[in-house]
Amino acid sequence: MRKILFFFISFFILLGAMFIWSLIDNYAQEFENKRSTARSNSLKMNEETEEQITGYFYFGFIDMREKFEEEAQEQYFYYMDHYFQQYYNKIILPDERIDSKSPEGNYVEYFQEINGLNLLEISSNYSKGLGNGDYISIQVKGPVFESFPMQAKITRIEIIHSRKGI
Repeated sequence: MRKILFFFISFFILLGAMFIWSLIDNYAQEFENKRSTARSNSLKMNEETEEQITGYFYFGFIDMREKFEEEAQEQYFYYMDHYFQQYYNKIILPDERIDSKSPEGNYVEYFQEINGLNLLEISSNYSKGLGNGDYISIQVKGPVFESFPMQAKITRIEIIHSRKGI
């Protein structure tokens, strides 16, 4: 009887050990699958794609937008020339004491009418030779970081239409 009891106890211990080992092995495989999926997703996110962006150059930024028609462009130039820096400061450091009125009216309302400014910062290495109001095309490589202003790795800049009369 002792031999049979010893045999059954050994059998159940061995069976339990195999069960625990299979659970641990399954958990390790699931963990490795999740880790490799996360790694491949991370690699896909870091793939450097190239994108072309167009817009108006002003004070070291590109305001990403379609080119305006002549009359709307003149109004845009006027407000950007006179109120861009005030509006930019108002966005960065909101302060009720900053006056948003001008002799022509509220410049904030104008910028809101054109859906604000969609700015991408251009380093001084690339902005040499560009004038305020130039309509440009830039080639960016990799992701555009959505901060304000946005940031990206610029690989090429081309002036599509140079602003006249500055």
